[in-house]
Amino acid sequence: MKIDNKVMIENGLKRPLCQDACCASVKSPDYQSTAGIGGIINKIEDGFQKAVFRISGMDCGDCAAKLEKRIASMSGVKSATVNFGAGKLNVEHNITDTALIQAVKQAGYGAIKEDKVFRQPVPETLWWKNARTLSTIISGILLVTATALNWFGVTGTGVWLYALTIIIGGFHAAKSGLYGLRSLSLDMNFLMTAAIVGAAAIGEWSEGATVAFLFSFGNSLQAYTMDKTRQSIRSLMELAPSVALVRRGDEEKHLPVEDIVVGDIIIVKPGEQIAMDGIVYSGVSAVNQATITGESIPVEKFAGDTVYAGTMNEHGALEITVSKSADNSTLAKISHLMEEAQAQKAPSQQFVDKFAKYYTPLVLLAATGVMVLPWLVFNQ
Repeated sequence: MKIDNKVMIENGLKRPLCQDACCASVKSPDYQSTAGIGGIINKIEDGFQKAVFRISGMDCGDCAAKLEKRIASMSGVKSATVNFGAGKLNVEHNITDTALIQAVKQAGYGAIKEDKVFRQPVPETLWWKNARTLSTIISGILLVTATALNWFGVTGTGVWLYALTIIIGGFHAAKSGLYGLRSLSLDMNFLMTAAIVGAAAIGEWSEGATVAFLFSFGNSLQAYTMDKTRQSIRSLMELAPSVALVRRGDEEKHLPVEDIVVGDIIIVKPGEQIAMDGIVYSGVSAVNQATITGESIPVEKFAGDTVYAGTMNEHGALEITVSKSADNSTLAKISHLMEEAQAQKAPSQQFVDKFAKYYTPLVLLAATGVMVLPWLVFNQ
């Protein structure tokens, strides 16, 4: 066995010389780790795998809680956690990904499985192609038209316009409320639906239509804000290139960052962004690493210096020995930390979430009491 430039040659085979777990487990037969074998056996016996899905169309905390409860109750799912702020579903399961995606779709949302470096294209839905936004706009136009006709004394069409406003503006809330009722989890969507139906039942069509539009408008604004926040977090990973020029032996080729392993040597030309975390193997250049460290001026890099994915190589060519996989880079860790921060809740928000679990049933009981008690007690 001999050492050749950061590559260990053993039994005629080359492999990177590093201390990462991926390489530490690939030792000679004499050095097989019993802990590693035990971990593999446990994984096989357990039979569960972890997967992460990006969820679209989720615009409220109650929606996230209901989806989490729905997925966690599925057969073959060990645990499920929904990060509402990041729009992510983390699942530990032993069923197919297709079954999970189908379950999410049945709940009224979209799901895309996330790869290890979050490179999937996440299409931005244009507002005129967003069903919720369109329903809000149409219901608003109908509400204004019906109100104007009432002001000018035009009768006969106002009720129908108010009814259309209720149907179009309240459709998504009613759909979510129905899912909540089926899972015995009453939320604000169900409460608003009950209020709208109650207003229509007593002939107050204008009030019901106004509630339907305002609630739909509020949900649309919240969905827009959350989508912008999630897109900002995801855009962090776009700072680093998705491919890099790799030298393996005497061959140079462009490879996706997912296929680059620790110990590979990547070549970064002047003016290019660095795709992977690593250590400068040869070359001298200045690197603008403001995206990672916040430094206002480029930093000179020499052999042995550390460089980061997502930073810009300035004037010199660099050969870099990869020290971390793409999903373990400093940039990926920053993205993970931001998503975890989105999932954290302040004490006041935790209190509101607990209070909301009891608020909707109590309001419904109180409304039923106001409606029924006078009839039962006072014969009114």
